[in-house]
Amino acid sequence: LGSCRVYLEPLLFLMPIHVFTPILSYKGAPRGKLRVSIIPEITEECIEKVDHDGFEEQLPNIMGHPLKVSILISKALGIPKQFSREVFCEYKFHQEVSMTVTSVCQGATTNPVLKHSRDIIIDPVTTSFQKTAQEGALLINVYGSHPTGSELKDKKKLSMEAQLAIDEIGDIKDMLTSVLEKKLHKFPATQQLQELIGRFKASKTEVDQLNGMLADDKRNDMLLKVVAEKKELDKKYYEASHENEMLKAEKSQQANKLTAFKQQLEDADQMQIDFSKTKAELSDANRKLREKDKQIDKLKDQHVSKMNKLRQSGSSQKANELILQIENQKK
Repeated sequence: LGSCRVYLEPLLFLMPIHVFTPILSYKGAPRGKLRVSIIPEITEECIEKVDHDGFEEQLPNIMGHPLKVSILISKALGIPKQFSREVFCEYKFHQEVSMTVTSVCQGATTNPVLKHSRDIIIDPVTTSFQKTAQEGALLINVYGSHPTGSELKDKKKLSMEAQLAIDEIGDIKDMLTSVLEKKLHKFPATQQLQELIGRFKASKTEVDQLNGMLADDKRNDMLLKVVAEKKELDKKYYEASHENEMLKAEKSQQANKLTAFKQQLEDADQMQIDFSKTKAELSDANRKLREKDKQIDKLKDQHVSKMNKLRQSGSSQKANELILQIENQKK
């Protein structure tokens, strides 16, 4: 039919666990709920030790001492009708090797009563059990079979039978009123009243049982409605989560683009600094070049003056040598 999990973390603080845990099929479909209780109980010796040493009642503080754990599986609610016959459970706790099987709920009902109770002694408490309580869960497998055709028909006739029983109670009330009004003799009246009261009580008990079964069916309908609403909420939650993830991804992309743009701005600032530095170096080089040009023009004027003097003195050879010297200096 399905399985359910009961997480054991409250046992770390020696707290009892009382849950209606959902029964899920292997496909994750809901198959009702199971009432499970797990109750830890420490010995009087441990209680005295904890009180004497001033420790809190926690699992690590009773290491090496025994611990009793009671597991109770009382009933299930909202079992599908196609698996509602002979419902039972099985489970293993902590390091047990074999499965523990509960009693079978006879007949077909969507709200089977199991009344399973079992005490387990953990002696002593070890780090292995502490790890189980901290990280583990009790896995319970739930089984059921298909009801017969007659059982299904009886289930459909339930409301009609309840109405017939209520009508019978009305008839018994009328009979009681009639007996009281006739003022019969004491003994016959008392005997008849006792008989009618017995019938009234028996019918009332039967009606209470039938009304209880009807109430269970109404609870099943409410449970199915709640499950459907939960599915719708889960769907909306998934859609909202998906939209949130998309927004996060878009925000991350925008952040990456902003980081890249900031890097480009920093690179542009550095290029502007380098350009200004290169411009200053180029300006300095032009200044030095102009100074060299002035020096060359000055030397040129001096050599031209010397050459003119040599020509006037008639020394052409020295003039030619001076011309070559000027050309070399210009180069």
